[in-house]
Amino acid sequence: MTTVDEVTLELVCGRCGEWWIRWTVDPDRPFDEQLLTSAAGEPYLIPEVRPGVMTTDSPGSYYPARDGSGTWHRWAPRAAAALPEGETYARYRFTCGHPTDTKPRVHKLDAAAVRTLRVLHSTRTPLQTTVDKLLALQL
Repeated sequence: MTTVDEVTLELVCGRCGEWWIRWTVDPDRPFDEQLLTSAAGEPYLIPEVRPGVMTTDSPGSYYPARDGSGTWHRWAPRAAAALPEGETYARYRFTCGHPTDTKPRVHKLDAAAVRTLRVLHSTRTPLQTTVDKLLALQL
């Protein structure tokens, strides 16, 4: 029988296969004991991120004017323009040298990773997939 030391969920570029982000859990420890809880009460795990391929941004947030006037401007592109004043969200932005529009919201990707890792943990099976395929999984 093969012993598995860790179960990994790895997200890769759909064009070149380069890994972007991965979550790892110990199959011998209870899954729920490995989870952290966000300020909003949502479970998550801290991923390993490949250097240079991921940043985060927060549509709806404010930035200082570059003219030194001391004023602030709201950055709210596309869908974020409809956010109520003061509300924001965070999203990941992945790049690896290949053009991509993969910009999932942090809480949606974290939730999908936790749901998927729960299943992978119970089956002791690793998974390598793309962001879009992970978000489309109905577990």
